[in-house]
Amino acid sequence: MYNHILYISYWLVNAVVFYFVYRIFPQHFVLGNWKFLPVEGAIYSSFWLTFFVWTVWDFLHARGIKASVGVAANFYFWLINAVGILIVARFSQFLGLSISGFIWAIICGGIANVVQRFVWGLVTRRSIR
Repeated sequence: MYNHILYISYWLVNAVVFYFVYRIFPQHFVLGNWKFLPVEGAIYSSFWLTFFVWTVWDFLHARGIKASVGVAANFYFWLINAVGILIVARFSQFLGLSISGFIWAIICGGIANVVQRFVWGLVTRRSIR
């Protein structure tokens, strides 16, 4: 059951991260477009980022790779979040997220990774490393 709670928690924290980065750096990170408000852009974009992260996580798990703790896991998920943000930003006209460059995807991916790891520790009640 905690998988559903974890997925929804990741979706929520990704939306919050997107919204705060948008509010702090509006010249580099844009939420919303001609048909979505910034909050809607954050919700839709964060859903697809969470879906991408979850898909890669399941792929790694199916291959027998332990990607839940450790420095390597943090690096992998930082990279996965950054790539996911780049992919979501490519479809800005449909999802409402646009970034000015890949550096912002790396920065936002790192922030999202830290917050996701914190939520993962809370939901699963495991230590965060």
